[in-house]
Amino acid sequence: MADDLIKLAEELRNVPEKDIGDEKKDIFLVTAKTLIEDGKSDDVKNLLSDNDFEGLIKCVGWDLVSILSFQITDKQDENTNNILDILNRIALVCNPKEILLALLEQVDKFLDNEHFRQYINPIQTALKRLPKHQSMSMSLVLSTFHAHFQTVRLPSSTDMNTTDQELLQQQDKSLETAARSLTTFLDFIAPFVFELHSSREKEVSGEVKEENEKMKVEIEKFLLKLLDYPLSQLDLAKPKPALQEGEEVSDEEISDNTFRCCAKQIMHYLRAMQCSYDRLIKYGKHNAWNYEKQAADAERDKKKTEEGGEEIDDNIKEQLNELLPLLGISCFAYLTIVEEMEEDYLPSIYSPLYLLELSLMYIISLFRRPEESSIAKGIELTFTLVNNMEDGSVSHEILDKSGYLEIGGSMERVMVNHPSRHLRQRAVQFLPMYIKKYDHHGRYKLLRHILSRTRHAGVAGLLVGIIKDQVAETLKSDEGREWFTGVHLLDLLKIAMKLEKGPVSDLLEDSDKIMAVLNCLRFLILRDPVTENKSGIWSGLDSIENNYINVLEKGIELSKSHFKQELENLLQDMKRNKGQNSTKVDVSVSGVALPGLQPQQQLQVFKTAQHMLDMMASVLARLCEVIAEEKKKAAMSS
Repeated sequence: MADDLIKLAEELRNVPEKDIGDEKKDIFLVTAKTLIEDGKSDDVKNLLSDNDFEGLIKCVGWDLVSILSFQITDKQDENTNNILDILNRIALVCNPKEILLALLEQVDKFLDNEHFRQYINPIQTALKRLPKHQSMSMSLVLSTFHAHFQTVRLPSSTDMNTTDQELLQQQDKSLETAARSLTTFLDFIAPFVFELHSSREKEVSGEVKEENEKMKVEIEKFLLKLLDYPLSQLDLAKPKPALQEGEEVSDEEISDNTFRCCAKQIMHYLRAMQCSYDRLIKYGKHNAWNYEKQAADAERDKKKTEEGGEEIDDNIKEQLNELLPLLGISCFAYLTIVEEMEEDYLPSIYSPLYLLELSLMYIISLFRRPEESSIAKGIELTFTLVNNMEDGSVSHEILDKSGYLEIGGSMERVMVNHPSRHLRQRAVQFLPMYIKKYDHHGRYKLLRHILSRTRHAGVAGLLVGIIKDQVAETLKSDEGREWFTGVHLLDLLKIAMKLEKGPVSDLLEDSDKIMAVLNCLRFLILRDPVTENKSGIWSGLDSIENNYINVLEKGIELSKSHFKQELENLLQDMKRNKGQNSTKVDVSVSGVALPGLQPQQQLQVFKTAQHMLDMMASVLARLCEVIAEEKKKAAMSS
């Protein structure tokens, strides 16, 4: 069969493409196909490597691509290497535009990632040979690449500790596939990036300059799409090695993971092409309305699909699809500001507050994602920007703008709902710092906003603690007197002291908030005696006693009686069932169901509940004593 191919080929040596008839073309293709299927691809490769057969290659190239595609495997054996060499030879000789379409057509047939990557080199070869309008073909190629990449699913690392996440990145097959694909794609566009970079130092015509700008736009959009997916969902932070006490490691000794290396490479490419970091960091703010419309239209599209509805104008849809990916620019902002990648390319004149304003849409978009790594980027981006501001430097007026209040609400949701302990702790660290950056009016406004909306006792307790510290600062220096004394202070306390169901409220569920309020009231009574009343707490004390202290006292008595009865019933059941198999019983405490508890476990739960109520009653009693003592002192001095 190899002899037949050689014999036929000899008849076609140095014959131009147009002179090769259909019959000889078909015979060659059938013979070559048989040899390739029999594992003798080296015979075909050796023949087509000869420059005398360029006319033959041009004639059979399109059809041969399809034949070769079905023989490609992910094994790096001799046969596969031969096939790839033939594909590269075809891409080097045939009409580049035609063969590029042929290769992309084959790419679309195979979802297998390993198979897909085998086409990268011949596609690059064909693309580099295009004489003009390269950007249009690049757009098609990169769209195909990105669509394929979205078929790679990433594993969830939610609720994993750092060590487990590192092991996942090292061992998970889908992450390994994503890493290889990212590296391959970035290597693919490297020559085009550096061609754009070098062309800026050359004298080129206006047409070439325009084409280069189009190419730059396509590559920039593709790079931002990679930052959108998968990189926004992966850990890109600088590794923090576990060190022994006194041990130090330089940055050069710390090795980055593959995804962080890819992120660095993307940022380097953006800089090499002289993409404007100033334009990118401002992009979200300048296109806020378009992004909101894009989200609304996506929701409308979803409803239309589900129940039928009005079609969205195709021109509007096309215009919105031209937007750069919001999550990709958000990841870009994170890498620039937090990870300090190419950060010197960002205008240094920008203040932290202005950068926060520009980044608001990015922060909110990261917080709205379900992935832990995306939320972590949102937290760290906000943390970095806010941490660089002076305390009290931000005007309350800025809270009337969209986004600033939402930052506090987003952090509160992370504190309450996120399964990652690390992210919850970072959110807890952030909230007091964020509040402190505002002037006193702003602090009051932000505290009131979050306090009136939260349904979580722990968050409410944290906020009451911040209020207490703020009042202490005001009493010491007189700063913020208007907002943290008198009616405004009583307004905040009224929100915090609200018991949803009066004396029958679930006091254990609200225990964090209740204990914080009692400690705050006790502090105010002791720190600000009735004779001074700088805080105004004594002016509202009658209302506090009637609507909170007395109600809470009654609620504690009811709760203690309830748990006492439950404990007695349990002890009787345990005595009655002594010597028998223990029966599991469902118990609900603090609004949380605790299913299937053994009697001894139930006993421990009830004792813990009683202990918490006793502690609450003790603090309340001490508060009442302090109030009585202060009132007595005031009466004696008058």
